[in-house]
Amino acid sequence: MATLTIEIPAPLSQRLSVAYGKLYNLKDEEGEPRDATMTDIELYVKSELRRLVIIQERKEAEKAIAASDFNIP
Repeated sequence: MATLTIEIPAPLSQRLSVAYGKLYNLKDEEGEPRDATMTDIELYVKSELRRLVIIQERKEAEKAIAASDFNIP
């Protein structure tokens, strides 16, 4: 398995945590707004990478179908 490491400077890390928490309306156990954790952000990045792969693979599949003899007039 390949490994991807992203280093985020401390000031940006705090800003990212606040922004992500607000954007996704994260709440703590008492229902109060909370900042994102690095785990929250890691899960988001992994999800986005998967989504990008699926989108690209779908585009390639659509091109292959369009170019095939399967087209029905």
